[in-house]
Amino acid sequence: MQSFRNECKVSFHKINVCRMNNQTMDWSQNLSSTIDILRFPLAIAVIFIHIPKPSPNVYDTDLVLFSGEWIYNVIAVSISYVLTHIAVPTFFLISGFLFFRNFAEWSWDGYRRKMRSRVMTLLVPYLVWNLLTIGLLLLRGVLAGLESGELSKTLDMIAAQGWHLFYDCNVWGESRVNVLGWFQQSSGPVCLPLWFLRDLIVATAFAPVIWWLVKKARFAVVALLFAAYCTRIWPVVPGFSINAFFFYTIGAYCALEGKNIVIVARKYLPLCGGVALCLFPVCVYYNSVNTVIGNNIYPFFVASAVFAAFAVASKLVERYGMKAHPVLVKSCFFVYACHATPVFITMDPMAIVNRALHFVIPGNSMPEFIVVYLLNPFFTAALCCMLYVLLTRYVPRVATLFTGGR
Repeated sequence: MQSFRNECKVSFHKINVCRMNNQTMDWSQNLSSTIDILRFPLAIAVIFIHIPKPSPNVYDTDLVLFSGEWIYNVIAVSISYVLTHIAVPTFFLISGFLFFRNFAEWSWDGYRRKMRSRVMTLLVPYLVWNLLTIGLLLLRGVLAGLESGELSKTLDMIAAQGWHLFYDCNVWGESRVNVLGWFQQSSGPVCLPLWFLRDLIVATAFAPVIWWLVKKARFAVVALLFAAYCTRIWPVVPGFSINAFFFYTIGAYCALEGKNIVIVARKYLPLCGGVALCLFPVCVYYNSVNTVIGNNIYPFFVASAVFAAFAVASKLVERYGMKAHPVLVKSCFFVYACHATPVFITMDPMAIVNRALHFVIPGNSMPEFIVVYLLNPFFTAALCCMLYVLLTRYVPRVATLFTGGR
């Protein structure tokens, strides 16, 4: 009888272990599916950020309340200046998590293997897209004709910028300041959207430092970076943005501490979701980072909204079995890089779509402008996806260079 009881205990223990393993596997699959379904919508969010739009501050604009112009402005600020700004931080967080996953014990051999992989997936596409942009600018100058002076202007710009074309030739946000009044301008390469990739390459190069800090200081390093992110007390060095290092380190922390991002996000959804919902209208009213007050509130909204997005997407995966189409997952980087690049010589995909939509929906009324504004990113993403599919089908090696084999 005692032997039978012991056997039952062993069997019961095995059943519990199996249940635990299945539960772990389910959460791991949920995280993978959550990341996949987030990727493409976040790429569309980036297109929304780059759409030309009105930007008067809601709180001090002289637009008539609830007029067409006022409604257009509120919609544009809500989407392009506030809601969509969770996109790049989420990409940084995902990248940090994926780099440090299964990397609990430091290994220089493992680090070198990961860096060799990142050369292909990060550095090669970064160089290819910037070289393509420079080449297309030169071609546009040639097609414009020598008399236009466009080619000479482009050549002068290349000569003046030199290597900065690949790093920080574009500058924006010169008037933004942190809590101490320090100016906090941002910069990017000639292919402007790739400032994200530049900063990701830099953060990845500092992976040994991030690993050591997380292992030694654990959550304290995340808290310290959070303070730096919210106050913007951080050196203004191109490629070393606090945006990149903070969210990349959060991903590293979750991976190294064995924390599933969606479990953490869902645990704190009431807090993160509540903060995001409360701060969203405030960020809209103060025009996000474009005012001093908005710039100080904005980091708290973004940090909370990023985790709320993970939690909501995870619940959609769990309840409705949502899955992302493989083409959308694989093409999201191409969409990100291509949408604002002048691949059609004189216009980028976003401008092509904008012109086409205004042709199909003629007129200058605010409702028509609002419809074009809301449709443009989706049609632009569709156009970029078509280009991606054509490249992968007919010139797969070229597609690999543009996407890093993703």
